[in-house]
Amino acid sequence: MGKNNKLQRQAKQKRREQRRAKQQRARRLTTIIGSAALLLVLGVTGYFLFAGRDANPGETGSTADDEPYLWTTRPPHSGTHEEVFLDRNIFEEPVPEKIQVHALEPHAPTAHEGSDPEKAKGGVFIQYSCRDCTELVDQLKPFVERYAPRVYLAPYYKMDRKIALTAWERIEFLDDINEETITRFIETNLRDFKKPGQG
Repeated sequence: MGKNNKLQRQAKQKRREQRRAKQQRARRLTTIIGSAALLLVLGVTGYFLFAGRDANPGETGSTADDEPYLWTTRPPHSGTHEEVFLDRNIFEEPVPEKIQVHALEPHAPTAHEGSDPEKAKGGVFIQYSCRDCTELVDQLKPFVERYAPRVYLAPYYKMDRKIALTAWERIEFLDDINEETITRFIETNLRDFKKPGQG
């Protein structure tokens, strides 16, 4: 009888251990599946937040190549950029953000740039968010012509406001043309970021 009780206790103990092992396997499997689901959700969310953001580069002013570049404002006024020089000052299409930032960055020209004013940096961007607004563009062009070669005009469709003025680490938004504000912004920023040797 004592031997029988001992065998029954051992069998009970073995069943408990098997149940415990089964529960541990189920918990591990639940953890693995939950972690995989979380990673999947984060990956899909990240894709739609960042990779899918600039699906139509002609409309947004960015290209898929801009993805590793992140800025704190739209349009950007500083941050990572690509060393590409602009070949003109008035654009009918958005200028990629990474190139805008490079045009804003103040620096002394390097030896290979020489004194070419087209390659001067420390510029100012005037950007507008409207489409088919030739009257507004015609009113903004004289600012660019007056302060060339370091002032640029281009559309920028990623902002809620009508006009944005950007210089290195500076941004100002306008809901309409204000000649005094635009002139002050341009002159202040061109003066603050003059190249060495300029008066």
